[in-house]
Amino acid sequence: MEGKVLVAKKREVYGKESASKLRRDGFTPVVLYGKDYESTGLYMNSGELTKFLSHHSVGARVEVEIDGTKEMAIVKEIQRHPVRRHIIHVDFQHLTAGQTIKVTLPIQLVNEDKVQKGLIIQQLLDIVNIEALPKNLVEHIEVDLDGLGIGTTITVADIDMSKYEGIAIHEDPTTAVATIVEPSKYEETTPEEEGEEVAAEATPAEETEE
Repeated sequence: MEGKVLVAKKREVYGKESASKLRRDGFTPVVLYGKDYESTGLYMNSGELTKFLSHHSVGARVEVEIDGTKEMAIVKEIQRHPVRRHIIHVDFQHLTAGQTIKVTLPIQLVNEDKVQKGLIIQQLLDIVNIEALPKNLVEHIEVDLDGLGIGTTITVADIDMSKYEGIAIHEDPTTAVATIVEPSKYEETTPEEEGEEVAAEATPAEETEE
């Protein structure tokens, strides 16, 4: 597998204090696990990890090097600080050559600029569940909007999978991915309406209070 290599070291000590010290020292706690791979607590250089994840996201393939041995993996989950938004933990899922893996990939709309000017593009599905061999994994699934007009709705069944060798989508084929509408058909909830909805939802709870 060709691609980025992230060097990791095994954690000897666990717990909140240990994780905090690692972060202060410029490292990020991570874990590597898999179906036939023992879950292993690791840590990586925060700068290198942040640099990699600034160009990649969940589903990205990478080689994790531990004590000189490289293991194939994908980014499974990224945890960020709720306020500062920096990365505080990453889950990597181990990959085994010849063994399929089920992952969730982001959907990326392409050729949005080729949709008639003035029309609204509504993306209704952001992620898709797929299954593939490690060698066939990609970082996202593209949905082409070129040539689409008013009232067009793209479903999972419409996604062109011909360029994705060996990838199977596990979604209801009738699920809508995106639709093209006129501005007049695109209604957003106003702040006043949102307030009314919140008040309406709170009413039953208020009635039950003693």
